[in-house]
Amino acid sequence: MKRHFVALLALLLLGPVSWGHFIWVVPNEQSTEAQVFFSDSLEPDDPKLLPKIAKTDLFLRQGDKAPVAVKWIQGKDAYLVKIDDKAATVLSAVCDYGVIQKGTADPFLLKYNATTALKRSPDFSLKPFDRLDLEVQAVPEAGGYIVAKVLWRGKPLEGAEVVYVGEIAEKPAEAKSDKNGVAWLGKAGSVNQQVGAYGVRAKHVEAKEGEFDGKKYKEVRHYSTLVFQGQAAKKAAADTPEEAKENPDATKLLKEARAARAQWKNFPGFTADVAVNFDGVVQRGTVQVSATGEVQFQKLDKAAETWARRNLANTVSHRLDNSASKDTPCAFLDKNADHPLGQAIRVLNDELHSSYRIKDKQLLEVNRAMEGRRFTISVLENRLNEDGKYLSVAFVVNFWNLETGELARSEANHQTWKRIGAFDLPVTTTVVAAFKPEAKAGKGTTAQSIALSNHKLLTAPAK
Repeated sequence: MKRHFVALLALLLLGPVSWGHFIWVVPNEQSTEAQVFFSDSLEPDDPKLLPKIAKTDLFLRQGDKAPVAVKWIQGKDAYLVKIDDKAATVLSAVCDYGVIQKGTADPFLLKYNATTALKRSPDFSLKPFDRLDLEVQAVPEAGGYIVAKVLWRGKPLEGAEVVYVGEIAEKPAEAKSDKNGVAWLGKAGSVNQQVGAYGVRAKHVEAKEGEFDGKKYKEVRHYSTLVFQGQAAKKAAADTPEEAKENPDATKLLKEARAARAQWKNFPGFTADVAVNFDGVVQRGTVQVSATGEVQFQKLDKAAETWARRNLANTVSHRLDNSASKDTPCAFLDKNADHPLGQAIRVLNDELHSSYRIKDKQLLEVNRAMEGRRFTISVLENRLNEDGKYLSVAFVVNFWNLETGELARSEANHQTWKRIGAFDLPVTTTVVAAFKPEAKAGKGTTAQSIALSNHKLLTAPAK
């Protein structure tokens, strides 16, 4: 039986509705209990407002399992829900508030949905819940950004009004959801300094006339909230570059790893013949790499040149990198020095949200993020050159979509080198990529390579 609240009766008994108020579900840090209240913030408001949401339905959810209805008891200034199911990841609330009319304006039906995360790393791969017309989900691994995804009846909603709500934010971060239902609400460090709960709310107006509890309305106004409890907020704060403090040992670790890489000093540039192979289709031409790293190809078509330029330019930039002389402030991400790829550190105040894993002075993992995607480079093999410096041999690059959290593409790379004079120059790079089949006409994989031969240094290197 569909629960509802007779809004006009509440107006007579309790006074006018506070239009900045929403239903919030805020758990304690242990996720053993949650408060449900009607407020304009993440703190309970006047207890006299509680009867306005008395007929709210509550459901515990986990993955694709069927939601389980739960009950609450009334506390001093909030309803209290005991959470005995330790496997549950989300607690959701549904309230059909009633028909409201302000002055002479058209009446509208007001509906509230609310959700909260119950774990430090909440699971939002949930089966769409038909009781939640409007739902806000968090986008995991958003690279230091607060990102929300808005669903309308289980599908991404474009144009929803989304607002960040926090304890310390002087001005709420606001955005509208894009065609994928995603709203970017700024960097975590700029809006989320607190270690208590923080949340997001969304609004959607449905152009629909109807009747509810004997009252006619011209449209339906939907509001939905999402709350992270203390532990999740603490994790977000800990992941925030702006809040981390420099650890000199972490800074030194990165500097030593950068210095251990093979570099081109007094590089004169070079020319070479080139063969670019796309799944067995070969194109041949020439390439010139300048002393400053500019890459120019001749005799390749546009597609081959675009891919080859990006690939070779990336290789060249790593050899010309002079960051070994810099002290880049870093902090340790954890205390696990036994990870197969080494100790994890984060670069502070970095727009790309860079983090690394370092072992035996080798950069074995690189993580970076930007709007729309993040990527991880995992190094499987390096080798020492004649100078005792590391050259990359095999590595994997994985790309994730920040909007969905899905793995979008994976690339396995293999490189070979040739010593000419004082320089290790690239000879071959082979890239085997895997991605969703629909991205490449149903194929799902591709193999590409670039092979350089007949290398010639442009001039003798300076001494």
